[in-house]
Amino acid sequence: MEKGKAEYRIVPVNLSELINSVIQEMNYWLEEKNFEVKTELDNTLIAEIDSEKIKQALENLISNAVKYSDEKRKIIIRLFAENNQACIEIEDFGIGISADQQEHIFEKFYRASQSGAAEISGTGLGLTVVKEIVEAHGGQIKVTSEVGKGSRFSIYLKTDVK
Repeated sequence: MEKGKAEYRIVPVNLSELINSVIQEMNYWLEEKNFEVKTELDNTLIAEIDSEKIKQALENLISNAVKYSDEKRKIIIRLFAENNQACIEIEDFGIGISADQQEHIFEKFYRASQSGAAEISGTGLGLTVVKEIVEAHGGQIKVTSEVGKGSRFSIYLKTDVK
């Protein structure tokens, strides 16, 4: 996906409804993998987004959370207001990402070389696509991670928070 080629259909969207629909669509797969998904969602946050594109970004992050998890098969998804923005957090309790690799994970074709990551299939494009989608919405994506403890990806989107 090259920048500027995707068409975005921007409309006001209730973010908690969007997140719940993504979870519902992925529920069979998540149950099959024995994952517990816990949500902490502010039901009032609305952002002007392309819901299909943000859905794609969320699906990718949830899929990665499953792929890179250890025995603790749990994902926490949060939605809250912070500094006049909506923040969507997807947290797993998996293998984590070392500090030196965190700055590269959004680069095209980059694959982390942690123990356990090499056996996991992927193209190295998923997080690049997620970042492009988020930035096309004027947003930001950040990662907080610790090896052996898990990762938290935070998407910040403009919203009409008062």
